[in-house]
Amino acid sequence: MGIGLVGKKIGMTRIFLEAGDSVPVTILDVSGNRVTGVKNSEKHGYSAVQIGFGVRLGKRSKKSELGEFGKGDGDVPQVVKEFRVGDASAGGVAVGDLLPAETFAEGQFVDVSGKSKGKGFSGVIKRHNF
Repeated sequence: MGIGLVGKKIGMTRIFLEAGDSVPVTILDVSGNRVTGVKNSEKHGYSAVQIGFGVRLGKRSKKSELGEFGKGDGDVPQVVKEFRVGDASAGGVAVGDLLPAETFAEGQFVDVSGKSKGKGFSGVIKRHNF
């Protein structure tokens, strides 16, 4: 496994190929991915890189988050994810590094997961646009 990025969906558009075919694409904002922690197998039992995305105000954060991420300096991440990596991959990054979108190469396949909006119970009018 490798280091991943956390992003936010901005919107959708389409691109045209050389043959004239239209392909739908999703636009993601992956700026501001910062390494917030590095775990190694000697101390924690596994190797992982912890990534923070976005910024949450200090007054909206829990006290445990303020203690872990910087005593209310305004750089408490909104989303924190942990990616398991090999021992060699974890040594290449340090806490505070920014991870750009160039982490991935053009044409590289990536695994994407997301969360859909919950709409609760919906009847046929809402579900099937009657």
